[in-house]
Amino acid sequence: MGRDTHFGDGDILLDDIGYCSGTAVAGVGAGHWDAGWALLGMSAGALGFVRAYPALKKGLDAGDFGRVRLGAA
Repeated sequence: MGRDTHFGDGDILLDDIGYCSGTAVAGVGAGHWDAGWALLGMSAGALGFVRAYPALKKGLDAGDFGRVRLGAA
């Protein structure tokens, strides 16, 4: 989920047909227009995450316990 959170729904949907972020870029370079949809979806998802991050930050940082050492566990 971590990678798809950053690259968006386009990456989640297009992983099933063989595109991830790297292969989508290579596909566009090779002239495969369907790979362009993957890049657009990833870009839209990334933009959505960036815009929503200020509202999500408190929840995302809730598990941050600072510096944890083995002796403290």
